[in-house]
Amino acid sequence: MTLAHHTAQQLALVDACAETCIRQAENLMRNFRTERVRAQKLWFDEMHRRGVMRGSHSKGTWCPLALFARVHNGSLQIYWQLVFRDRATRAVGYKHLAKRRQGGYDLRTLLAHANDFERDLVAEYEEEAQLQRQRWQALMNVRQALRQLEAANGKQGALMRRISGSSD
Repeated sequence: MTLAHHTAQQLALVDACAETCIRQAENLMRNFRTERVRAQKLWFDEMHRRGVMRGSHSKGTWCPLALFARVHNGSLQIYWQLVFRDRATRAVGYKHLAKRRQGGYDLRTLLAHANDFERDLVAEYEEEAQLQRQRWQALMNVRQALRQLEAANGKQGALMRRISGSSD
């Protein structure tokens, strides 16, 4: 087995790991939405039990913070956005929240936009999203190194050209 064959096998393995990482990020997004709806329902039930009736415009009916995951230009993006409605047109709009320079989001900013019942959930999911971003970065570093090895393996020096030319 040659180095080129081993490199190709490892690249295929890294690509499979990348697909797994993408699926995990999408599941993270779906699970956040599901758990938030569950927490919101429990919060509504608790408010109803206390005798606080809620209307359609009550605090807590609208959850502006949303977690998104997508693959864009070959890169996995896991990000938070604020979702809002335009008062005049009722159209849904999105506002990106800025990340810190070190990567990840400032937890204070996220929690400032989160409702009371979802604060713990937002903190947990941002921690997991940060780990997912780090895993993706490590995978992409390995992929880049393997591609550089593959490119270097395809090149021949003067000695190898002379040897391969004389054996023909």
